[in-house]
Amino acid sequence: MSTPYRLAIRVSFRDACPIVGWSGSVAYSIAVDTLRKGRFRDRLHVSPLFRGDKPLLTGVVRGNRRGEAVLGPGDEAWFWAMTDEHNLYWAISSLAERRVARIACGDVEVVEVAVEAVDVRPSDAHGKATVDVEFYPTAFMFRGLDVRWPSPARLAYSLAKSYGEAHGMDLRQAAEAAAKSLEVLGGSIRPVRVDIGKGRLVPAFMGRARIAIYGNVGLWTTLLEWGQHVGVGVSRAIGLGRYRVLEVRVLA
Repeated sequence: MSTPYRLAIRVSFRDACPIVGWSGSVAYSIAVDTLRKGRFRDRLHVSPLFRGDKPLLTGVVRGNRRGEAVLGPGDEAWFWAMTDEHNLYWAISSLAERRVARIACGDVEVVEVAVEAVDVRPSDAHGKATVDVEFYPTAFMFRGLDVRWPSPARLAYSLAKSYGEAHGMDLRQAAEAAAKSLEVLGGSIRPVRVDIGKGRLVPAFMGRARIAIYGNVGLWTTLLEWGQHVGVGVSRAIGLGRYRVLEVRVLA
């Protein structure tokens, strides 16, 4: 089992950069240009760009409104990238040689990188709990169909698959039993579309939801914590599917 690592990457824009598409696509371009060199294998997974603690929701279309932003010379933003132990070495080696990325709007310099091991392990706690989650733009698919709400089945499958692959565990049985373990009690979910580049609009959703857990609370709260780092659903590589856990309440 290879240890997962999270790289928090702070960048500075050298040129005026209007961002009208999804900021995660910009973050991915920066990461590929500066981190993914040498013997780096597999795909990077990045978050959207952040200013402070707020994600840049550029390219998110809600009705007639589209999120846009302009970052000027000297403006800073940050994002994180998830990788494993092997790729961490090559990412740091690549950064030593190339700290400036060339993207469509100009040059972006990597000014700081913080590395953190993501050690998230499930407990054997059982019972009942609720988890309040705030989703940034997230997209699920079921048999080629768009799922525009936090479906417990899609959520469980995505979390179990990514955690199992990263930790060498088979969680298919837990995912298949999600109908008995997870439910969405309510929230304020709204459908959106996300321009991920070249005018391609991805149907998605965002907003808050309260998720109920019954049974293996230790496993599912751990998987939800893990998902904050890697995202859920489709297009995780470019930062879709990110969310944050707001509160966990153990009820029994």
